[in-house]
Amino acid sequence: MTKQEILNNLTEIFQAIFRNPDVQATEDMVADDVAEWDSVSHMSIIMEVEQMFNLRFDIGDIGRADKVSNLVEIIQAKGSLSE
Repeated sequence: MTKQEILNNLTEIFQAIFRNPDVQATEDMVADDVAEWDSVSHMSIIMEVEQMFNLRFDIGDIGRADKVSNLVEIIQAKGSLSE
């Protein structure tokens, strides 16, 4: 899966979780960029990503996933492990 495909899927997740159709996932986005991105929504993002991409996060991954570029890297790495 390409970075752009992952970003498109993350945009869908973010728009649903933040209930904001204007939110766009970009590689330079961090949790501090979205006022609604708190610890509860962070865990919702993790659960939705796990479901959408059929993967499981490790504890270390969860902490790193507050930056979209890290989230993309994690998805790509874990996706390549399952192929």
